[in-house]
Amino acid sequence: MILSRTCCIIVLLPIAALSVEAGTKAPRFVQADVYFMSWETMTRSAQRPAEVRSHPDVVVRGVEGECLKGLIGALQLDELKPSRKGGGDARLVIDFRDASGKLVTYYADSFRLMSEDASSSRQIDEGFKYLVGSSLFRGKEAWCTPLTRPADI
Repeated sequence: MILSRTCCIIVLLPIAALSVEAGTKAPRFVQADVYFMSWETMTRSAQRPAEVRSHPDVVVRGVEGECLKGLIGALQLDELKPSRKGGGDARLVIDFRDASGKLVTYYADSFRLMSEDASSSRQIDEGFKYLVGSSLFRGKEAWCTPLTRPADI
């Protein structure tokens, strides 16, 4: 009996790790659309997620299954912490859908990945920007294989 409990815990831990956001249970996402505007793009005003969606440099639609798990792992949503900082100048927008069709949005500026209302966030670095930015050009299968950071970033 102890062996079967141990096996269940081992099997469930990776799934639980993907569904935790800022210390609470997040919905199980079934699909994602990703919109990206180059990190180096200069704009006259801070871009909101809707503006990035309306004129992205790259769009990847319909990320599902194992590729979706890889995307969630790359974003490290479980590391988001409550934040009092306001929203940023969006460059990366990720629209997740759960099984009921509810839309949940996260976005990143050059410094932080955050929830749509910016109530939770985490810092990002050059390695994150490289991994996510370069992966988008490979399409929705980009996150099906583990992403690796170059040693010099």
